Amino acid sequence: MLHVGFKVDDALRDKLSKVGKDNDIGAIVAVASNEIIQENFFIQSKDLTKSCDAVREHLVKEGLTCAYIVVRVADSQPSLVVYVSDSAKPRDRMVYSSGASNMRDIVRVSSTLTVQASAPEEIKPELFVRKESAAGREDLMTASEKMNDRLSKMEVAPQPSILPGVATPVTKAVDQALDAFAKGEVATVTFKIENGNIDVDKQIKGEKGLNTIVPVLPDDHPRYIITRFTPKALKEEKSVMIYVCPGACPPKEKMPYASSKAPFVAYLSGKKVTLDRRVECGEVSEMIQTVEDHFVDVDFGEEEAAPHPPKPAMAKGPRMLI
Repeated sequence: MLHVGFKVDDALRDKLSKVGKDNDIGAIVAVASNEIIQENFFIQSKDLTKSCDAVREHLVKEGLTCAYIVVRVADSQPSLVVYVSDSAKPRDRMVYSSGASNMRDIVRVSSTLTVQASAPEEIKPELFVRKESAAGREDLMTASEKMNDRLSKMEVAPQPSILPGVATPVTKAVDQALDAFAKGEVATVTFKIENGNIDVDKQIKGEKGLNTIVPVLPDDHPRYIITRFTPKALKEEKSVMIYVCPGACPPKEKMPYASSKAPFVAYLSGKKVTLDRRVECGEVSEMIQTVEDHFVDVDFGEEEAAPHPPKPAMAKGPRMLI
């Protein structure tokens, strides 16, 4: 990369080093071919707006397309403006961009107080305020403060409206069947996914029991089932949802049932259908035993449930008794 080292005599270097320390002096410096070809020192006003007006007037009057400008933005606090016009030649752009660090060293201005302008009308008090409030403030922040600042600007993502999975639409027949089930008007309802919708397949109104469900289930298609029955291991009626997915069913048919299961369970809850268990099984022939097993609580007798101390191991070595 092109590096610029200005040839500055001692007298000029001394003057530039005092800019900013002396609250009444500002400077405009133009460079060409690594030589400072023009320097202009001016009396600054206590009003930054008036100082900026004087700088803009000089740039227009002298027809400068590039310059380094030093102005006071606070007491004994100079700021360096790297002014490169949009009409400047590419080489001049490179020279001023690379030489900015050299000028900062001479004037003793930090990088946080160095700003850029591409037109005279940009040199206003707002140019320095924006630099100080954005990059300058962020450079002074600790890592923790930067993280908190970024977190404060983040927005909370909206809560998901459905559970993970695919919420497959349900038909009016499903809503009617669920209402009837919640009221106890039907004992069992089986559901199928057809034409992209969850629909009612079969309803059993009078008889209760898992034996009444098996005859209405296909052996090679998945089904959702909600039913009330009294498990053999218990003496009270329970409500259960069963998801049967036979192994003979092609994967393409299984996928909609697997992805819609969780949202459908949530939908049942919204329809006030209370479930005591949710059971999955792979074959219709295994359904009764699988569901019954979910209601069996292993109950050991007092003798078997009581803790037993470990049996002593047989002695080994020379102390073994025969």
